Amino acid sequence: ASSSASASESEALEPESSSSSSSVFRRNAWVLPLFRKVSLLLEDINRTDQFNKNNPYVTKEEYHPPMAETRDFQDMVAVEGVTPKDLEGLYVWNCNVPNTSPPTHTYTNLDGHGMVHSLKFQNGKAFMSSHVLRTKINTIERLMNCDLFGRPGDLRSIFGLTKLAISKFIAAPFLGINPMEVGSANTNVLFFNKTWYALEESMKPFRFQLDKQTGTISSGMDMMEASSSSSS
Repeated sequence: ASSSASASESEALEPESSSSSSSVFRRNAWVLPLFRKVSLLLEDINRTDQFNKNNPYVTKEEYHPPMAETRDFQDMVAVEGVTPKDLEGLYVWNCNVPNTSPPTHTYTNLDGHGMVHSLKFQNGKAFMSSHVLRTKINTIERLMNCDLFGRPGDLRSIFGLTKLAISKFIAAPFLGINPMEVGSANTNVLFFNKTWYALEESMKPFRFQLDKQTGTISSGMDMMEASSSSSS
């Protein structure tokens, strides 16, 4: 992956909140490579911690590698029995998937970006889809191939806390990103006022859609109150 952002990449990463924040991102995107170097330096220092050296979450026995990035609705074959023909509905859940493989030594099972899975029952068949939520933070970290922003695993040491503070309160505002949009959207899903939201405690709800043919389509950050007033 590239360690710098080109003009076209910068435009693709522009925050969705306003034209002013988009212009701030375009103007300050040059800081991303520097931000990456600082994050990697703090990660290297963190590896000196004995717990991180023997982190059970990244050992060969415990680590679960990321799933395939995208899976449109696919027919699931029943291993045992049959799917009732009169069973119709949709089951949706959220989980976390790390950006880097293997993950850093500070990784825990609470880290990683949201991945929405949906299981649809229709006409005696079951169809499953899986899609990574394209939050602004996820897009930037994939571009830079680095966990730039703070994660729960960073809370173990002063170096991790430093990284979290720099990313949320210095780097994010400098890039025109609201600190309340810095998060992973990996904890839960909520259907409210005809709208799907991916939730994580430290950030605004992330709005997404469920396409009938493919499954998840990332949409953008949204305050639930604003969605409630604008929906029909």
